[in-house]
Amino acid sequence: MIRRMLPLLGLALAAACRGDTPPQRDPPPEGARTGSPYSSGSETGAVQQQREGTNTGVEFEAPRRIPGVLAALDQIKRQPDQRNLTAFRGDLATLEDAMRNDLTRVGLADTGEFHALTDSLARDVGGGPGGLSDAAKPGEVSRMDARVRRLIEVHDQMMSSVRR
Repeated sequence: MIRRMLPLLGLALAAACRGDTPPQRDPPPEGARTGSPYSSGSETGAVQQQREGTNTGVEFEAPRRIPGVLAALDQIKRQPDQRNLTAFRGDLATLEDAMRNDLTRVGLADTGEFHALTDSLARDVGGGPGGLSDAAKPGEVSRMDARVRRLIEVHDQMMSSVRR
């Protein structure tokens, strides 16, 4: 059986090593090459590469997180228990990170107000002296609510200077 297989194997190897290669294509002309399937070779620049139905803009992180933070804040107003506070702390930290990422992405520097608000909010939600405890008092919640809304305003004002 092996003796019968050896000649077939030899023929298969000889055919594979024969050296037939597909014909080489000429490289495309310089103007016909493109790095994007959405542009032709004669176009240059990102503005000219825009096509209907393609996303060429930047999506910011903070706007989609704001409604969740405001909903968690409303929940604390209704029921300021430890579970709601813990959820809010996490949501607020994620929002602050998203806002910082957005500002960095567009090349804006903090004027100091953004940093001051995030520090104040960290003290507000951090517990301990002057912060929210397991059972927040209405005055503490309203102060925190005002600071969160002011943080959103500051972020929006800073970002609007770029969107114009």
